[in-house]
Amino acid sequence: MEYTEFKYSLKVWLTSVVVAPVIFMICNYSAINELPRWQYNSTPDLVNGYLELVVLGGFFSLLTYAFFYLFIKITVNSIDPMVSIKRIVCIKSIISVLGIGLTVATFQLFFSSVSEGPKNEFFYLMVGNCLCIGWFSWFYKIGAEESQTTK
Repeated sequence: MEYTEFKYSLKVWLTSVVVAPVIFMICNYSAINELPRWQYNSTPDLVNGYLELVVLGGFFSLLTYAFFYLFIKITVNSIDPMVSIKRIVCIKSIISVLGIGLTVATFQLFFSSVSEGPKNEFFYLMVGNCLCIGWFSWFYKIGAEESQTTK
């Protein structure tokens, strides 16, 4: 069976880039009862703020995506090739943990104050990205082999 690690990693990464800003906005609003740092006086302001977060998130996570793809490729190729649910669970567990670790490391590298926790406005963006990477690593099928196994 041929794996499609590239498509899988791209789906997980792009989905997190698009969904994490929404989680960020919701968490930030819930925590401090105001929308983050921008003044959202209208829907276009809200959309512009969202698009800024998507562009910045995509840019800052590009290197992380490259490592994420590499780790997926290595993980898939290093686990015993026997088709089984246990193998898929093992691969996805490793991918989830590595993806979340890479995300935290990236935020720590670019926004070192994120370790202050919820006091830092980028903390919720990091949490949103970690949730997305973790969830979508399990949500998307990693390749044809998983489709056959889960039928």
